[in-house]
Amino acid sequence: MGRADVEDRIPRLHGRKRLTHYLVWMVPSALVVVTFAVVQHLFVQHVPLPDITPSIYLIPALVGSLFGLLMARSREMQRETRAMVALLDDRERRLEQLNTNLEGQVAARTRNLERQQALQRNLLDALPEIILLTDGSQPTEVNAAFFQLFPEYGDLEAFGADHGCISRLFEEEEDPTVLAPGDPDWVQRCADQPDRVHKAVLRRQDRRWVFDVNARALPSAEEGAYVVSLTDITALEQARERLQEASVALRHQLYIDDLTGLPNRARLLADLERTSDPVLLLLNIDNFREINDFFGHATGDAILREVAARLSASLPDGIGPLYRVGADEYALLYAGCGNHPPPERLAARLVDAVRATSFSGDTDVGVILGVTAGVVSGDQGLVEPFTAADLALKTARSRHLDWLPYSEGLETHREYGENIRRVQVLREALDAGRVEPAYQPILDLGSGHITHFECLARLHTADGRVILPGEFLPAAHTTRLYPRITLAMVDRACRDFAHRPEHFSLNLSMSDILDEATVEAILGTVERTGTGDRVVFEILESEGLSEPERFARFMERARALGCRFAIDDFGAGFANFEYITKLEVDLLKIDASLIRELDREPAARVVVDTIRSFAHRLGIETVAEFVHSTEVLEVVRGLGIDYAQGFHIGRPGSPPTGSADQPSRAG
Repeated sequence: MGRADVEDRIPRLHGRKRLTHYLVWMVPSALVVVTFAVVQHLFVQHVPLPDITPSIYLIPALVGSLFGLLMARSREMQRETRAMVALLDDRERRLEQLNTNLEGQVAARTRNLERQQALQRNLLDALPEIILLTDGSQPTEVNAAFFQLFPEYGDLEAFGADHGCISRLFEEEEDPTVLAPGDPDWVQRCADQPDRVHKAVLRRQDRRWVFDVNARALPSAEEGAYVVSLTDITALEQARERLQEASVALRHQLYIDDLTGLPNRARLLADLERTSDPVLLLLNIDNFREINDFFGHATGDAILREVAARLSASLPDGIGPLYRVGADEYALLYAGCGNHPPPERLAARLVDAVRATSFSGDTDVGVILGVTAGVVSGDQGLVEPFTAADLALKTARSRHLDWLPYSEGLETHREYGENIRRVQVLREALDAGRVEPAYQPILDLGSGHITHFECLARLHTADGRVILPGEFLPAAHTTRLYPRITLAMVDRACRDFAHRPEHFSLNLSMSDILDEATVEAILGTVERTGTGDRVVFEILESEGLSEPERFARFMERARALGCRFAIDDFGAGFANFEYITKLEVDLLKIDASLIRELDREPAARVVVDTIRSFAHRLGIETVAEFVHSTEVLEVVRGLGIDYAQGFHIGRPGSPPTGSADQPSRAG
């Protein structure tokens, strides 16, 4: 039963209740009246009882029954009414509770929606990008960044913005990615081309702004609704422009010589790859290093600029440009397929142009320059054009020629190939541990015993050949493999002599001593093997002292381990006696050039005796190298030399075996 049914029955119930109440009061009243009338007739008017109609006796009974029925029905209706009212009250309470719950849920959802909207608004306003929501013709909502760019407008209505109104603020740019000013369909255009870059340029607040523009349709909104974002990329664009400028500057640095303004070697090599049938000339200023050292770098630079200008002015039409490819070296590249003079004639022309006049630079000193040219044209085989021209130039200089065309038979070319092969062999031998010392005995002329050995490097090839140092040491110095040879020699020699009493000498170069890592490795090996009191480090006289303080520190650390020092090949050139006094060495090894003819050259004996006397006065012992015969040995002994070394004493060989202090057969 619904609430409407209950409400309809309530008036009827109340009507019946009132009727029942009326009957309840009316019937007893009627009974009282009837009873009173009967009593009056019976007792007052003396009406005889039998004369009373019998129905009169039935009326009270009927009335009583009816009254009982009515009372019962009244009580039933009251119970029903109370039940219906209770049901109605319960329904009303439940409806009120449901209404209260619904109102609470609606209020909660409303607050949640308001919070989400506020959060979305805050997020939009916090974004640095300008965000526009548009209905297809004009923006309907924007974030705070929009009004930061347009602070003079308080809202969109004041701005009066449709799409065209916004695009009219755009500036014209040559960049095709920049949106055109006044385009009313720019939002639609950006949305229809999402893969393309779209930019907008505006000038606001006394500065130029560049924005990256993106537009996307809103699928959940009505047709034509878009979200548009304008991201400020001004700083990025400025950085890109600076990068482009830096790239141009870097390209200039990479390909342009700062001094002369000519293209440089890198530009030449790049142009060589793009030139078919190339003709290449390399020109080198003769003795420019001496000129530069004599007159100074300022004058040298001015001369280089003058030479560049003179050579450029001498080029025939259609040939060029000139390149500067080295400190004092220029190059000319052109395609040989054109109507040009023969390259040899052009080389002679350029050489004569430089030699024709003197160069003064920024001074009044005139310098007559010489130029040598190497020429490459046609097929040079497997050799690259620049390498071929360089070979021709070096060969021309060695032969004192003005110019020389390249040919495969040039000796310099073969030397380059041989040098490459030697480096490969040396590197393989070092990796395989096939660079080992050979020990040459040194005779103590006082005791007649072998008391020293010199450690001489030998390279053992994979096929069993032995290569002497003269063949591989130049390649080692050039390729910085020399420290590896030194460390291999020191490690092997110290292990071989760790348990022997003889002294052994190791050759060190100044490059070894000036390299901190090499020094640490050498001294570490000596200390670890306990051979410091037997090690002698030999230093070449010809190397000189480029950094005496660092050399002195090395000597101090080595002497602390017990090591001694010797000067090797003393007297090979002009003997420098001051060199000896500064180094404070222990041994002086007299060069083979003075010992070789000692038995037949009186002058050599005088020089050797002078060296011996000078050394002994300083407390330095002497060693005669290259003692190759009994006659030379006797002269050496007669001059008072302390030690003798050479093939007559013993050839370099394997590590010494047997007991120490064995007398020499040469003794």
